[in-house]
Amino acid sequence: VALATDPGPGQDKARHTAVVVPIEELRMVMKNMKPVPEPLTPHGDYVASNEGHYWAGRLDEVNGDLGEALKHYQLVLDADKKNISAGFQHAYVSEMQGNHDGAAQEYSKVLAINPREEKSLFNLGLIQFAQGKFTDAEKNFSAAGAAGVKFVKAFDRLGMTQEQLHQPDKALAAYAKAREAKETDTYSSLRIAHILFDQQKWGAAAAAAKKAREAGVDSTEIYLIEADSY
Repeated sequence: VALATDPGPGQDKARHTAVVVPIEELRMVMKNMKPVPEPLTPHGDYVASNEGHYWAGRLDEVNGDLGEALKHYQLVLDADKKNISAGFQHAYVSEMQGNHDGAAQEYSKVLAINPREEKSLFNLGLIQFAQGKFTDAEKNFSAAGAAGVKFVKAFDRLGMTQEQLHQPDKALAAYAKAREAKETDTYSSLRIAHILFDQQKWGAAAAAAKKAREAGVDSTEIYLIEADSY
């Protein structure tokens, strides 16, 4: 958190100090702050820098005031268009408000600055998947998986997208990566068994079903795949 203090002797600008403040303590501090004149926001002198606006926005998110959070993130971006943290949060809050097209554009702006920002790649892929843009989603999930080696969710979603694109072999490879990244990944284990069963690779399907069961999949579905594959 960036906190501003009054200008010291011989200074014409407020000094800023970066401190780590637990969220509950920060709430108490802000609750007890004395009002300050406009044009500062209701958060008072807590908001005196880009860092201050950013953390004020995060606090607004926690409190469910998404409109105010967006205002703070936008103030940061107005001053620094390449601020990835504020750009991502602005996109994320827009997405939470249901503005998926706007969020997609904002995630794209973050990726124009850092093409390997895995959270933006993943979230953009989720929006595109929901919109049926599977080719675009596949590209972003693949990039997210490459950017974050242990980003299991990206490989899971990549496999789901490739199934939608009727690319079962690619989907198998994606689910295998997810399972490697997290040994007990039950979703990937289940989907691998499904795909192999649909391909009538009975032995491989039975082995995959057994592995899925050992990984923690507990459903009638997986037992039927295992039984029907023999």
